Amino acid sequence: MPVSIDKPISFITYDKTDYSKAQDLPKTLREIANRPIIYKAAKLMPNGDFVVHVSKDGHYYISGDVNGYPVRFMVDSGASSTSIPTRYALNAGIGVAIAKLVNTASGSITIGESSGNVLTIGNTSIVDAKIMVIDKLEDALLGADVLNILNTTYSDGIMTIKALDKIKSNTPSKRLVVHH
Repeated sequence: MPVSIDKPISFITYDKTDYSKAQDLPKTLREIANRPIIYKAAKLMPNGDFVVHVSKDGHYYISGDVNGYPVRFMVDSGASSTSIPTRYALNAGIGVAIAKLVNTASGSITIGESSGNVLTIGNTSIVDAKIMVIDKLEDALLGADVLNILNTTYSDGIMTIKALDKIKSNTPSKRLVVHH
């Protein structure tokens, strides 16, 4: 049953906007609460390119999977390696990984390195992909190791992953496979 606008109600804001100057604050917040922003999903184009639109927080997110386990990746060209949080490892088929000490902006940490994985983004799989498993990682990260293989470009808030037939892989140890 609809609630009257005149009835006191609380709101939680997530967009960090200062709504305090709104003329009719409860009405304004109710309207915004009932009109979420619908983002364009990543899309496979007719020419085989895969396009991803930038999100409201300024990041690119793309769905994929690791060894068949669905993962939503935040694209991070500054991350040298593709990484997943520890909580995903077992479901992604990674039962054991090689311990490595790495330096981060926060200092040295121990991570797990797993080879031989199948990483799928869109209709393209990278066979024998290395995946780093990091304990305190919030989101899975699609790193430069994969972005460079997939030939990604950025323009006007759109990330484009070039069609496989346009990719010239400089990493012969990795095989790219297109799923039709």
